[in-house]
Amino acid sequence: MNNFIRILEIKEMLKGIFRSSIFWTIIIGLITVGVSGYLFLLSDKRLKPVYATVTKPSIIYDKDNSSAKLRLLISDTVYLNKNVYVTSIAVWNAGRHAISSSDVRDSIKVTLSDSADLLDYTIIKESHAGISNFRFQKIDNQLYLDWDYFDPGYGFEFQVIYSGENNSSVALEGMVFGNRIKEVQAKRALATYEYIIAPIICLIMILTGIVTFLEIKQKNQKGLSAIVNLLIGSGLILFGFYYVYRIFIMGFRLPF
Repeated sequence: MNNFIRILEIKEMLKGIFRSSIFWTIIIGLITVGVSGYLFLLSDKRLKPVYATVTKPSIIYDKDNSSAKLRLLISDTVYLNKNVYVTSIAVWNAGRHAISSSDVRDSIKVTLSDSADLLDYTIIKESHAGISNFRFQKIDNQLYLDWDYFDPGYGFEFQVIYSGENNSSVALEGMVFGNRIKEVQAKRALATYEYIIAPIICLIMILTGIVTFLEIKQKNQKGLSAIVNLLIGSGLILFGFYYVYRIFIMGFRLPF
């Protein structure tokens, strides 16, 4: 009997929540924000070349701490008097359309800071090897990128060995149809269990927020306590949606 009464009370509280203008204002606000963000992502991803550092620069030759017997030559007679570093970078098309040569407004190129000198480079991985045919042409101290096909999701990873100082850096520059190539934080692929856990956490947050709204209605709270609980409930719901957005939408995943 008590359980039946409790069910009726919950039913009445739910009716009260759904009839509440505050509840629908929050829902409409969340929908508006979500739709606006989705449309922005669509418009922002028409043609979008991006790159990310896969392996941060690591020193492979330290001029100050290496044996005196070990010396590096950059030509037959010139010794290298700088540290040597290696790094790997991934480049891919994170947009929704293929990138052709006619879309390029400023050549995509690998650049090094003024204190660095390019020693060696190689493409070590491609998402669609044999089709995309990514390649570099070295001009002075830069690498100019070319390809046969650069479809959405196509990409590659390359390794660069260079000499320089601790503050030396490697970056990519270029523009494709108004979009500068952008450095992003690459995200790893989700494990299977994460696809299950993330929606559960979202659901818990949203339900907890709704329960908070129900308590406001049930206890007929007013004044400061009602405002505090309203903020808590809204925060929990927003966090739940944000958590799923962060896991499944925000950021970029490597295409390999």
